[in-house]
Amino acid sequence: MEPLSALAIATSATPYLEQSLVVSRSLYDYFKGAKNPPELSKELRRESMLVSDVLDDLHKALASNIRGVLSSKVGRYADIVGEFALTMTEMTARLQVKSKEVRKRVRWPFTGKENQEYLAKFERYTSTFMLALQTVQGYI
Repeated sequence: MEPLSALAIATSATPYLEQSLVVSRSLYDYFKGAKNPPELSKELRRESMLVSDVLDDLHKALASNIRGVLSSKVGRYADIVGEFALTMTEMTARLQVKSKEVRKRVRWPFTGKENQEYLAKFERYTSTFMLALQTVQGYI
């Protein structure tokens, strides 16, 4: 991955750091309180935490970028960043608990199939963001 693409990915993905942290914390809370969560629930929770950690590292790497050379062109990686943003929005909406729904919180919010789909997405996000992080760190 070329440095400008990595910097563009980092710049366009790190605004979703806070939202990814909310998703990770919510999945952790749900997992602690869930009765019989479906298959891959634990793995999804772990992978969401890993994505948040990588985004946090990307954010820190950008903050220490003294060169200030950033590109707004994500190029061929635009789709994955856009999909990541959509996934974060979708998951955040599903994980929000309204006061009347507190009792439902013991039920895992996703089916086993949805866990599998989200897990595959999170694995792609993690590998893309880690590659961007390595490139950004090498560039800095």
